[in-house]
Amino acid sequence: MFAIIQSGGRQVKVTPGAVIEVDRFDAKPGDVDVFVSNQPNRLFLRNWHDALQIPAEKHPDTFDECGNLFGAGIPVTLDTANRAGRIPNGSLVLMSAFAHAGDYAGAAAVRWGAQPS
Repeated sequence: MFAIIQSGGRQVKVTPGAVIEVDRFDAKPGDVDVFVSNQPNRLFLRNWHDALQIPAEKHPDTFDECGNLFGAGIPVTLDTANRAGRIPNGSLVLMSAFAHAGDYAGAAAVRWGAQPS
């Protein structure tokens, strides 16, 4: 399962909007085991998991340790969560981010199969 969606709009709404489009690939936000997003600030993180009705504990972040990592936010957070054992094999991992002040957003859903090292 894999999807990349692009859409225009404002960053607070566009990231959840891109994620919702992934449901056409037989995934709904309630099916998500782990949601990883870029992390511009705490307010956006909270708004995104609230908008998607994904519990905060399923939305790992490295914001307190690393701040806004821009394009590196998703890979760094994925690696951190995986090494901590928070992403078991077979998990549905949903990733979503925005760029260029919210003009673009993308989302991908993958079935996780990477062992922590």
